[in-house]
Amino acid sequence: MDLRSIHPGHAIERVRVQTVFTEPLPSKVLARCSEPLIAVATSLGFNEVSQADSNVLNIHVAPTGQSKPLQKGQNGWSFRRKIDQALTEELALRDGVFGYVSTQYDRWADMRSRLQQVFEPAVAAALDVSDATALKLEYWDSFVFDGDRIGADASDLLSARPALVPDSAYSGPDNWHSHFGWFEWVKDNRLLINQNFDAVDLHREGEEVDQKALNIYTLTEHRFESWKLDASNLIETIDLLHERSLQIFARSITPELREVIGIDEQGKVSE
Repeated sequence: MDLRSIHPGHAIERVRVQTVFTEPLPSKVLARCSEPLIAVATSLGFNEVSQADSNVLNIHVAPTGQSKPLQKGQNGWSFRRKIDQALTEELALRDGVFGYVSTQYDRWADMRSRLQQVFEPAVAAALDVSDATALKLEYWDSFVFDGDRIGADASDLLSARPALVPDSAYSGPDNWHSHFGWFEWVKDNRLLINQNFDAVDLHREGEEVDQKALNIYTLTEHRFESWKLDASNLIETIDLLHERSLQIFARSITPELREVIGIDEQGKVSE
C-alpha cells in the first residue's frame, strides 16, 4: 500500500513553541510585550488582533466556606493570520504562557526567522521581569495510507513497533495509539521527551471509503533549573529542541520513508 506524507517533502501538520513563566505576568508587562506588535500587526501578516483569555483561574470563596471558579477574565493578546477563514498562524501572549503555532511549514530556516520576528521580542521583554520554567517545541506529523484502510500496515512507516501493541492492531485496520516519554539531561537541565503514535480513520468529504492515517506527535521540553532562559539564548535553545526533535522523529520512521522526506538517521535535512 502506498504511504504518503501530507505535504510534499515533509509531514508536518503543525508546529508550536511555548514559553512557560514562573508566575502570571501583570497587565502592564503584557502591554509592554504586546504593544510593539499591535502597532505593526498588519505588516507582520496578522489580520486579526484580539484580547486573549487569562490562564489564571480565579476562585471565589463564599461565606459558607464553599468555593467555586469564577469566569476567566482577559489578560493578554492574540495575533492571528487566517486564510479563507482557516487559522494558519497564531501568536498568543497570555499571562502565564507565550505561544506561537503555525500550520504552514517549509524549512526550519523560515520558521526560525519567523520566530525571531514575532516570538523572540515578546519573550525577551517578558524575561526582563520574570523567569521561565520551561520552553516547549511540539511537532505534529501526519502520514496517510492511500487505498482501502484494511491494508494499512504501520510497519511501512515506523522503524519499530511500540511495546505491547499487538500485531492485530499494528498491521490491521483497527485504530490504536501508543504514548510514552522520558527525561534526558542537557546543559545541566532536564529535557522532557514525549512521543505519541496515533493510528486513526481519516474521513474525507465526498469519499465513500475512509482512509487510514498515522499521526506522530513529538514534544521536547527544556526545564530550566541549573541555568536560566534569557534573550541571548532563546533562539539557540529553540534550535537545540528542534535538532533533538528531528533526531527522535527520524529514528522512529523507516529508512525508506526518511529518504522520501529528505532526512537522514540523525535528523539532518538533505539540501
